Amino acid sequence: MDDVTGMDRRPIEIGPILSNAFRLIGNNAPTVLGISLITIAPMRLLDLALVTWGIMPHETGSYWLPFALALLGSALLSSVMQTFGAGALTGTALAKGVDARTNFFETLAPALRFLPVIVPAALLYMIAIFAGLVFLVVPGILAALMWSVIGPVIVAERTGIIEAFRRSQTLTDNVLGRVFLLSIAENVFSGSFRWVADRLGSLFFDAEAANMDYVSQTAPFLFQTLVILATTAFSIALNCALYIALIERHGDGPMTDRLARIFE
Repeated sequence: MDDVTGMDRRPIEIGPILSNAFRLIGNNAPTVLGISLITIAPMRLLDLALVTWGIMPHETGSYWLPFALALLGSALLSSVMQTFGAGALTGTALAKGVDARTNFFETLAPALRFLPVIVPAALLYMIAIFAGLVFLVVPGILAALMWSVIGPVIVAERTGIIEAFRRSQTLTDNVLGRVFLLSIAENVFSGSFRWVADRLGSLFFDAEAANMDYVSQTAPFLFQTLVILATTAFSIALNCALYIALIERHGDGPMTDRLARIFE
């Protein structure tokens, strides 16, 4: 018991987690990119729909309300898909650790099977963050950090909704500061990558990637999709690597030994 308590007090190291995230992408690029593509596809289709329907807030004030509702729906959808993506990558990595010949589509089965858990859990996660940010800001940040690995927990440990939140809170206990720093590192990397891509896009396509008009053109839309695909791949790989670091630190995860082989 003393050993477990000691393990719980160990800090997680940000450098190795970042390194493992990049290693996971490098060693399993088709898998990571495939799951990332599934993760971003609904949001990209929604972006196309907004442009097709002409819901662009800079044109007329009458579109602000539907755009705001679409933006809220997009945020909720993004939360669901990001949670699914992180869980699916963890499940896929587990399967590959056991059998390197496992078919990619077969390894998605665990995440798909747990969609009835993932969807409400992700929605509750997003609502909790939003409520915390609206009222006191800090509780929203804490909620985002405490429950940041519910996707991997649901798929890897086959928990229910409440159990997933409890388990994620247990895993991140005493290391919220490190998880926060890791989140900053993720945002700095992704933000820098998007900024460089935006500059390149403006040179080649005469449009800014942040502009809704960017979506209405085929080539810029595909370029923007590739940028989002790359940042999403990094995000879900980092979430998977964080989960692995947390269960190794905690020492009682049912998948610890199998997950440790992902980076070999």
